[in-house]
Amino acid sequence: MVSSARGFVFEALGDMALLLLRDEDRARTCFAAAVAAAQPLDARHVALLDKLLERQDLCGDHAGSARTAELMAAFGASPAERAARHLRAARNYLAAGDLGRARAAADRAVDSDPYDVDAVDLASGLAIDRGDVDAGSAMLTRLLTAKEDRLSPAHQPRRFR
Repeated sequence: MVSSARGFVFEALGDMALLLLRDEDRARTCFAAAVAAAQPLDARHVALLDKLLERQDLCGDHAGSARTAELMAAFGASPAERAARHLRAARNYLAAGDLGRARAAADRAVDSDPYDVDAVDLASGLAIDRGDVDAGSAMLTRLLTAKEDRLSPAHQPRRFR
């Protein structure tokens, strides 16, 4: 109970830092402390994670944004939503210069939704760049040989023809 109360206080302080002081850095620090205090994280913390992610994006904290996006992926309502959050994490890790974590996050995006064109593009490219041609070609083959009935309507317009 103490950790959730601490999390609530830190989140409230972050909101106050934004609304009253217009202090982005202090708000980000408070939201990060609220996330740390809110263990274990669950779906009710998604709004807090959104606040933290927005602050991290605004200040250019790519590594922090990537970690937060990965935390949020666990609470995605659908495979496509989880893949999108892992993909965002992968792109942020790339921007931070962490190729190993970028590849791992991109692989998780493909695991979440193997027919997401953007996820497969990034993951296969990173795999091939790191010398894992078999993994990259397997992802691309699975995507390119997908039957229409396995693709969701969201993927239909972007499907390779």
